[in-house]
Amino acid sequence: MSINAKGHASIILQYIFFGFLFGALLPLMGIVTALSYIQLPLTFENIVLLHQKSPTTYLLDLAPFILAILGYFTGKRHQNLNMYRDSLEEIIQHRTNELAAKNEDLSREIKERAEIEAIIGKAKRTWEATFDAVTDMVVITDTLGKIIRCNYAVIKTLETSYKKIIGRSFVKVFFGEYQIDLDLYSPEGVEVQLPAIPGWHLVSKYPVPLENETAGNIFVMRNIDMQKIADAETRKQKQFFETLFKNSPVAIVTLDANESILMCNPAFEELYGYQVNEIIGQNLDDLVAPPDIISEGKALTEQTIKGKTVNLFGQRKRKDGSLVDVEIAGVPLIEDQKIIGVLAIYHDITELVTARMQAEAADRAKSEFLANMSHEIRTPMNGIMGMVELALGTPLNPEQADYLNMTRESADTLLTLINDILDFSKIEAGHLDLEEIDFDLRATVESVTSTMAERAEKKGLEMACLIYHDTPSYLNGDPGRLRQIMVNLMGNAIKFTERGEVVVRVHKEEENASEVIIRFEISDTGIGIPESRQEVIFNQFTQVDSSTTRKYGGTGLGLSISKQLSELMGGNIGVRSIAGEGSTFWFTARFRKQTSKKEETEYKVPVDLKNMHVLVIDDNATNRMILDKTLENFGLRVSLATGGQMGIDMLKSAANVGQPYELVLLDMQMPEMDGEQTLKAIKADKTIKDVITVILTSMGTRGDASRLEAMGCAGYLLKPIKQQQLYDAILSIFVKKLRKTGKYKTSIVTRHTLSEEKRHLARILLAEDNPINQKLAVVLLQKAGYSIDVVNNGYEALEALKDYPYSIILMDVQMPEFDGLEATHTIRQNETEGEHIPIIAMTAHAMKGDRERCLDAGMDDYLSKPLKIEEVLETIDKWVGVSFTRPPRPQMQAKNAIHTQPLHAPLNIDIALERFGDDKAFFIEMLSDYILQARELHQQLKEAYENNDPGLVQKTAHNLKGVSATFEAEKMFDLSKKIDEEAREDNLTNTPAYLAEMVKEIPRLQAFLEQITKDSQ
Repeated sequence: MSINAKGHASIILQYIFFGFLFGALLPLMGIVTALSYIQLPLTFENIVLLHQKSPTTYLLDLAPFILAILGYFTGKRHQNLNMYRDSLEEIIQHRTNELAAKNEDLSREIKERAEIEAIIGKAKRTWEATFDAVTDMVVITDTLGKIIRCNYAVIKTLETSYKKIIGRSFVKVFFGEYQIDLDLYSPEGVEVQLPAIPGWHLVSKYPVPLENETAGNIFVMRNIDMQKIADAETRKQKQFFETLFKNSPVAIVTLDANESILMCNPAFEELYGYQVNEIIGQNLDDLVAPPDIISEGKALTEQTIKGKTVNLFGQRKRKDGSLVDVEIAGVPLIEDQKIIGVLAIYHDITELVTARMQAEAADRAKSEFLANMSHEIRTPMNGIMGMVELALGTPLNPEQADYLNMTRESADTLLTLINDILDFSKIEAGHLDLEEIDFDLRATVESVTSTMAERAEKKGLEMACLIYHDTPSYLNGDPGRLRQIMVNLMGNAIKFTERGEVVVRVHKEEENASEVIIRFEISDTGIGIPESRQEVIFNQFTQVDSSTTRKYGGTGLGLSISKQLSELMGGNIGVRSIAGEGSTFWFTARFRKQTSKKEETEYKVPVDLKNMHVLVIDDNATNRMILDKTLENFGLRVSLATGGQMGIDMLKSAANVGQPYELVLLDMQMPEMDGEQTLKAIKADKTIKDVITVILTSMGTRGDASRLEAMGCAGYLLKPIKQQQLYDAILSIFVKKLRKTGKYKTSIVTRHTLSEEKRHLARILLAEDNPINQKLAVVLLQKAGYSIDVVNNGYEALEALKDYPYSIILMDVQMPEFDGLEATHTIRQNETEGEHIPIIAMTAHAMKGDRERCLDAGMDDYLSKPLKIEEVLETIDKWVGVSFTRPPRPQMQAKNAIHTQPLHAPLNIDIALERFGDDKAFFIEMLSDYILQARELHQQLKEAYENNDPGLVQKTAHNLKGVSATFEAEKMFDLSKKIDEEAREDNLTNTPAYLAEMVKEIPRLQAFLEQITKDSQ
């Protein structure tokens, strides 16, 4: 049922309800009136009585039903009227909607017509504007050829008006009296010269329907003078490029998109030996690429086809099969933004390659010359310096000692100059290579500082070194070149400073997960540098001024070399200076962090020493600052005193309040009251005499330690103080301290005792197959305080490691059965997480790349044979954590001194003797063993040659070469080296001649042994 139908039904019900309601009121009112009239109360009994007495009352009772029926018919009529009304309204609404829709459609149509008319009008105006804006002349003609429309270009060109031209004959206007057949013209156009207009024009004709369904034509006339000029220029350029293409001395060839040859020039034919008919249509790579690289050639061609430009050097094949060196260039040919082929160019560089090979040969010769010159210069220099050192160890009067010291200093200066010149030559030639090895930054810096401290001490200068505790220590780079820069800058600082101090500071500047940039600063209190000269001093051969050169010497190369080295190391260099006050030279270098993830050493004292109260007494502010930071980093409480008397007062004050100092670090060289006087005063005072005192000095002399020990000093260390050394000294002093009894370790602690303690704890494994090298290493290392075990090859080294955890391994690279590289690789594979035993390579190869090969195999460091005892000890000490102390030369009596070798001696005893610790008796014993071994190895070489076994020849010769180098037996070394190198190439042609020379050399060695044995008796 609809909503309207429901509404109509409710109206009927309303009429019935109200009719019934009013009908019910009539009988009630009648009954009430009647009972009132007869004066009876309104009760049910009276109502019944009334109906009984008056039957008409029943008619009143029917009133509700009658009125309800009347209400129904009234409601029904009202319902019908509403329905008629609703229907009429719907019809009216529908008609109204239809009229509104039609009005809307009409409005939209009117609007659309207006828009269309506007568009048409705009299009017409646009067309007319475009028509007139066209620079080409456009003319519309009717069937008779008369002009009915033209654009503004026609009017402008002919200098006329529309009125004068419309209706005239097209031919008459543009061709004048000439008879023209317009049927010859088409949309493609005809190039003509119009009589009425100068120049060439392209006239095109297009048929067009006119409004009256007749046919007309549109003529378009374009000036083509510029096109004519461009065509002429194009023809000229084409002729030029064709001439260039044909006459170019460079071979040129073009390919299509399928990589087939389209054309080539005569130079291509000449270069490869083909005729043009043999080339066109061929695949370029199949034609000229050598068989072994044809796939590479095709790949390059495909890259070029895809739009990549290629340029490279290589070889290509001629028709006769020979190869030619060429520079190859390939570029894509592009037309309409589409690659249609390739242009390939081949430049014959045979002469360039030959010239390059000659230049490289000359370069190698130059490098070899530099190396040989370096060797030839250094060898006599080492002899001179060695003999001076030996002479200084003999009894001398002051004048002689002074002469020899001057000779040694001059030799050092000359050697430094030679090294600078050779390094400069390498840098200029681009041959200076940087190493990439793991090293300890702190150990390297402290080692350089200790080395330079002796020079500073001689001038009475304080030398201090501060390495900030957050600076990474375990790095990878070139420690040798870092050391060279530092020595150069520190040497300059010492040279140009007459009083005061030289301070080295090291800290990190930038750091990420894999790399760190370290900044090094060397400050002095010297003469300073004027601001105007601070930039130029890094130039080659430059000094601050000529007077500086005369007074201090030098070549002016040091800073230039340092600058280039720092830049090679990824850093920079500079200076801050005030003339007359001092200078600070700084440089930075980029290093990689070690991949072994070795944890940085954390110097923290044991719990029972933590917060121990330490007093530093030093007049130098820089030294106080460095010691303050270092001791605080250890976990100690630090107080500072600027002089001896102040320190004594502070010691007494602390003792009086019951908080005595437990350690005093006392500078030896102080004004007014020096360290020794302060120590006496401390030990003489009962209240403070028990404090442990360590003397720090920059001018140590023989006998100081024993004298100070007798005075009650617990330690004696040389400046600049190394962090590790100071830490070890404090622990060593306090390790046996019994706090309750107050008893201390009795012997004085020095750098020597610290080194000895660590060396006694270390145990070395030597893997070496040569008996002489074994014996030499054992004797020298045992003398230095080390324990050492010896094995003959890599297999035995692996077995030895199962029985004992060695501190370090000295590993010969070339050994029989199982060599050092294989053994190292196996050791590294067997190591567990966090386990790492240092392995030092020993090799006599001394060739470029040897160090890298050893380090790549897992070795940690590298020693080149013949071994030098100082280098061996320094390397071992570095890896077992010992501060290296240069062993003193023995004092020799003049009668026992070994004299300079005789002329034409078979070995260089001046250099060789150093390798045996200057122990003459030991040297003679080992030389005797060497001669016996040389005879045996010579026989083994002879047998290996007779059996045509190049491998055994090479190994045996290599063994003899290594041991000969130890003794500086130059002839034997050269002969065994030649056999070694030629046998590596399976070449034994010259071996018999070399062996014959050896036979002659061995008796000379025997005679030399007998002579020096006799001289020593």
